[in-house]
Amino acid sequence: MPETQTQPLEVPKRGDPDRKRVLNVLAQRRYRQRRQEKVNALERRSAATKAASTNEIFVFNSPVGDLNQQCMGNSMVPAQVGDNFWPVSDGTSPSSDNTWNSLYSTASNSPDSYINDMNGIDQVFFDLSPPLYDLNGFESELQALESSQFTFPDDANLLVPELKVIKAGLEMATLLNCGDALWDPRATRLFTSTTLSIALPPSLEPTEVQGKIPHHPLLDILPWPSVRNKFIYIFSQPVELRPKAAQDPMALINLQYDLEDTAEGVRILSEDCYNCKNWEIGQVVFQNWWWALDRGVVEHSNKLRARRGAPPLRLTST
Repeated sequence: MPETQTQPLEVPKRGDPDRKRVLNVLAQRRYRQRRQEKVNALERRSAATKAASTNEIFVFNSPVGDLNQQCMGNSMVPAQVGDNFWPVSDGTSPSSDNTWNSLYSTASNSPDSYINDMNGIDQVFFDLSPPLYDLNGFESELQALESSQFTFPDDANLLVPELKVIKAGLEMATLLNCGDALWDPRATRLFTSTTLSIALPPSLEPTEVQGKIPHHPLLDILPWPSVRNKFIYIFSQPVELRPKAAQDPMALINLQYDLEDTAEGVRILSEDCYNCKNWEIGQVVFQNWWWALDRGVVEHSNKLRARRGAPPLRLTST
């Protein structure tokens, strides 16, 4: 069956949600290619070793009286001259006559010397030493190759920002007792310090605006008090006075979509979702909702983006 041609992949630009997936696919392809090349090299070495061990001359001891019959018979004796085999019986080999005449004359003169000579021949031609390459180390060498050539990243490095944001939002909504209302686009409420009987993290303590102006519970889980106030102010105004992004009847739903955007939504950098210092604003959120963000929030997000090589936030023409 013909080998399937691997389609080349183009690495997406930085910020593309498919970039990490494509890089992982390319890394796995490189690993499999290098591993196959190593396997082929080891198989060639093993085959060469086996071929060398079989290309040996085996001379079997026979009684002295049968030596002349062996020399005159039609048996084939393999000899290692490069990779060629030649018969001894027909006299066509380069030195067949001299070799066997020498052995025959020695055997005729002295049986003891013949035995000694044959022992010497055994030592020369009966090389039954193990092959130079240890096949038992084949698997361990492949394992060493695997660990040195490619290492899969830890789960901590496989970031899925939108899942982390959703998890944090649900956790904070449960803490603020607004989990059910969070999914109702028409829900409103007032949130004061007496609404809950538990102590809240400083970033989630209700502001005066939250306790006086009815608003959607989605705004309560934003970890910046000043940002919450601005959103509540804007959405309490008549539609014609709001910024363009807030005039849409689906504005709150669009805000949630932007916060959960895969590439340029919001990123939470640690498990402590209650600390606003761990939140990074993405380009999509900044582009559509910049009027609700403080300078400090934008500057801090730009610092976090610079650490991972992302460009700073900026308004672009749409």
